[in-house]
Amino acid sequence: MVGHPIARLASHARWAVWAMWVNAAAPFALAVCVLASREVEGFDELGAVHRVTQWGQAAAYLIGAVPFMLWLGRSYAWGIYLTGSPNLREEEQRGLFLGFFVPVAFWVRPYQVVQALNLGIDPLSLPEPPPSPLDAPEGYRGRSSSLETAPPVASPPVKLWWGLWLLTSALAFCPFISVELGGDPIYAQLALCLVRSADAIAAAVVVSRLTARIVELARRKGVLREAHG
Repeated sequence: MVGHPIARLASHARWAVWAMWVNAAAPFALAVCVLASREVEGFDELGAVHRVTQWGQAAAYLIGAVPFMLWLGRSYAWGIYLTGSPNLREEEQRGLFLGFFVPVAFWVRPYQVVQALNLGIDPLSLPEPPPSPLDAPEGYRGRSSSLETAPPVASPPVKLWWGLWLLTSALAFCPFISVELGGDPIYAQLALCLVRSADAIAAAVVVSRLTARIVELARRKGVLREAHG
């Protein structure tokens, strides 16, 4: 796949996956800092939790959003090119990125965009092409020496990813509610970190599997072979 235009999609996917892992690790690092600061005299517990929630969430979102958006835009371009899907064209015309930042819309629109891509690029909708040595270029995870057909591509956990995102949004208020109820906001913050990290890991899996589905769709349509022909 080196030298093939689809290699740029794989490159964007790798950056997006790494960004998601940073998103998974960052909340816990911030939470550890807050826990360590509790021993400091004059520690403002609620203020620290507030800063972790606001600044940590904003920083992690931006770190993950840029490579994710680049990957999503290129994935849609490849999806439209390979399938000619009118549904994907319609979603692209409605805007792929604005819904990630507009209040209220970000509860629904990102899921619609990613799920439309997932449904529109199903490689199983095409028959397996005849075996060819050219069907085994360097893959997304490394060079393949097998000339056999590619293994099945697992479905991405789009619904799990979005369910965890909605749960993260809801739990963002828990530290402050905990204080109002006389509880410890740190434990509520740790629960939020756990869910946010799980959501970032699910997003990384979504990116990896959707990219693998696009590459497999290109292989079945003979696009990879044409590049070598």
